[in-house]
Amino acid sequence: MSEKKTVAVDLSLTVMAAEPNVALGKSGVFLERIRFMKAEIEKIIQADEVARKKVEAAKAEAETMRAKAQQEAKEIIAQKEMELETLKKEETEKRLSEARSKAQSILEETDRYLEKLRSRKDEQLNELIDDLLNRVTGF
Repeated sequence: MSEKKTVAVDLSLTVMAAEPNVALGKSGVFLERIRFMKAEIEKIIQADEVARKKVEAAKAEAETMRAKAQQEAKEIIAQKEMELETLKKEETEKRLSEARSKAQSILEETDRYLEKLRSRKDEQLNELIDDLLNRVTGF
């Protein structure tokens, strides 16, 4: 934060007449101008102090808002990371399930194909045996 600076202003003025024929006591115009200027300077100093306090309050509020936004961002990131992890697990399980199903289907198809091959082998073996017996026996 910034340092607080204090400025002291001496607003008590000693007035001397610029010309010898101007007397302060007679018309008081010059004295009134000085009083008016003094009042205006005091208003400026007060306004400056009010502005400084408002700037400090705005800085503090901005810092609070920034900290809150950072915390919300961290929470959102953590939540999204958890959601992503859940989605990864779900997608992995889905793909594993699909792969298992496809593997099971391929295994069943392979078993059917092997059964057909065994059946054809047995048929051909029987035909060869019959053919051999016919040749040996002459039938």
